[in-house]
Order: sequence, then structure tokens, then C-alpha cells
Amino acid sequence: MIVEKLKERLAQISDLENAAAVLSWDQQTSMPPGGAGARADQLATLARLSHELFTAAETGELLEQAEREVGGESDSDAAALVRVTRRDFDRAVKIPAALVAEMRHTSALAQEAWAQARPANDYAAFAPWLEKNLDLARRAAECLGYADRLYDALLDIYEPGTTTAQVETMFGELKPALVSLVRAIGERGTPIDDAVLHREFDEARQR
Repeated sequence: MIVEKLKERLAQISDLENAAAVLSWDQQTSMPPGGAGARADQLATLARLSHELFTAAETGELLEQAEREVGGESDSDAAALVRVTRRDFDRAVKIPAALVAEMRHTSALAQEAWAQARPANDYAAFAPWLEKNLDLARRAAECLGYADRLYDALLDIYEPGTTTAQVETMFGELKPALVSLVRAIGERGTPIDDAVLHREFDEARQR
């Protein structure tokens, strides 16, 4: 079955993404700070390879064949896989692999800068990295395209079909009730004891 071949290819892409996730986890938990540069290179390479594999012509051909194979199905697992893969593929091919790698590389370096700036409460040290990440996100959004607002392109990744205007309307309707609720809670009861958030926990016992 073509769908099975598509699954095999997607599994290879998933392996690359999972390897990157392990490297990212290691960076955030136990990697020495001096390894940030090399780790950023590694993550960028994996991001580029997985993106190139996913957006390759062979993936597109398998996807087209799989779409014909599932035909008019709508409720099967295979049909759902093909449908979601088509959506992801059509979005991914709009973004250059070089940009994907640059985003991952910058994100890894920014993570290390944040880890150093946070305990010192040094926003100025992290601000340039935040600006770089925002600039790259804007470039990705321009590649994806949008009808109204720039953020629509990025919001659609996580909430398909949702627009910035819809989110603003939703929160505009929720805000009055939430503000009143929070005010009433503050006036009525005693503050919640958050002491547990400020306790010390032995690292060895956690491991």
C-alpha cells in the first residue's frame, strides 16, 4: 500500500525530529554552556535534513498517490494521516530549508543566552536574541502567506482556520467577565498559599 510507504518516509522524518528533541532536552538540562555553538549547528543540520526530506519531490509523489488510494474515505486513520500530511506538506514547501535551519540555529543560541540572562534578570542581554527570533518568525510568516494580518500565518499552524481578528474578538468578550471574577476573588478570600513554589528540592532525589 502506498500509505504504508508514506508512513515509512514520515517515520524517518520523525526520527530526525526526535533526535533533535533529545539534543534540545540535553541542552536545557545537563549540557555544559560551552557546547552551545556546536549544539546549535547540530540542531540546525537536523532541522534542515528533516525539512528537505519532508518537502522532497518523492514525498509529494507519495502523498499524491496516497490521496488517490484513500479516495473518498474520511473517517479512517489512513485518510486522516493523508489529510494532515497534505496540510503540513503544503505549508512546509513554502519555507526554504535554509530559513528552517537558521531558525533552529538561532533558537538554540537564544536558549543559552536566556539561561544566562534569567538568573541575572538581565533582559538587555537577551533582547537581541528575542529580536532575531521575532524577525525569523516574520520571515516565515511572509513565506507562508496570509490574507489579513501577519500573525494569521503563524496562528494557522496551531489553530487551523483561525485568524487574529477572531482571537481578538474572543478575548474581547472574555475580558470583562474575567476581570470581574479576578477582582471578586481578590476581595473575598485569603490569598492562595504559594509557598510550595518557593521551596528547595534536592536534585539528586529528583533524578
